Amino acid sequence: MAEKIKISDLFDFSDVQDLQELYRRLEQINQIYKELAKNISQESQTINKGIEANVKEVKKLSEALKVAGDSAEIKKLSDHSEKQA
Repeated sequence: MAEKIKISDLFDFSDVQDLQELYRRLEQINQIYKELAKNISQESQTINKGIEANVKEVKKLSEALKVAGDSAEIKKLSDHSEKQA
């Protein structure tokens, strides 16, 4: 697991002595943000795949319930016509 970094520490430039050090620190911050963006993107893809899988399962269940409902309705009509006969 990555080390925890405080945002306030990232932007504390009080110890920067020259422009080269400032540039190096800004590059570090940029790298941290790039890594965060990559991780967020990966998590987002994982969540979206999970949602898509859930949607597929819900559609399957919905279709199964529809078929079961249709079967029950057919049986009810069949029973009703047998009673009349």
